[in-house]
Amino acid sequence: MATGAGTAPLPGHHRLLPRRGRRAVLWVVPLGAHGTPGHAHHRDQLPLWLRGELAPVVTDFALLAEEPDD
Repeated sequence: MATGAGTAPLPGHHRLLPRRGRRAVLWVVPLGAHGTPGHAHHRDQLPLWLRGELAPVVTDFALLAEEPDD
């Protein structure tokens, strides 16, 4: 079992907070961050996932940009 800040609710999917803090957190979901087919974020992470890469998780509100709802 993983140790750290916590674990995800799904078995085998663990979320750990690195000692370097939130700036070092990475993730990827093969079907993207949005569940609606056709949405800009439905499969936007698939290329990363296929290459075995991860995307940074931005948690600094000063760096986030609001997107219009579809």
